[in-house]
Amino acid sequence: MSSLVVGSRESFVDGKWVFVDDEVLRAHPGGSAITTYRNKEASTIFHTFHAGSKRAYQWLHELKEKCPTQNPDIKEEKEEMLPGYEDVNMGSFDIPVEKAAEIAKNFDHMRIQVRRQGLMEGSALFYLRKVCEKCIIICIFFKTLSTLIFPSFFNIIAVNHFIHLYIFCNEISFITNIECLFTVLYKLILIEIFYSSYFVGNFLQGFSSGGWKEQHNIHHAATNVVGRDGDLDLMPFWATVVQDLKV
Repeated sequence: MSSLVVGSRESFVDGKWVFVDDEVLRAHPGGSAITTYRNKEASTIFHTFHAGSKRAYQWLHELKEKCPTQNPDIKEEKEEMLPGYEDVNMGSFDIPVEKAAEIAKNFDHMRIQVRRQGLMEGSALFYLRKVCEKCIIICIFFKTLSTLIFPSFFNIIAVNHFIHLYIFCNEISFITNIECLFTVLYKLILIEIFYSSYFVGNFLQGFSSGGWKEQHNIHHAATNVVGRDGDLDLMPFWATVVQDLKV
């Protein structure tokens, strides 16, 4: 297993500590998600996030070699939290260390088996078809929008207009999630950066693909961690009351 060290902090990956300074952090495509596992065991999360990336494993090898020490003095860091908000957990983690290690080992075994069976290999043609469908739907949306003289929910054209908008918004979120995570054309990363991130995100929806990835990578690295997982902060559209989520 290995660990990661960011600045003066470290992470443990495949049995060795890894040192990550500010320069590496700025160059990291996953943004600040790498800091989520500082001073912790990070083997599983590293292999999960970087599957199939030769460059990532090359970086890992170099960072292990450059790590100033394999016996770092890790001091427990306590973050300042808002009482009654950030210090509230959704459940208690009372699993013994041995049981937690067994669960992690079984998960790693399942992940390897699933990849060996090819179940994680995406079909580029399938997603290309889905993107083309969304482009057609949004074109129909703008076409019907241009024909609306008296917008009304009782107008059959208006109803058709909103149906197409609903279908587009509903399905494009799924496409964005899959494609902006580099799961379709991960072997052709330069093509995917344009095809997935900029086209599906920036062009079709008008948001920053870089900002989306920053937040979503942290969501996967620190899922449901209050104060860390940005997907829990849905204001002003939806208020997540931590106390109501507590088990």
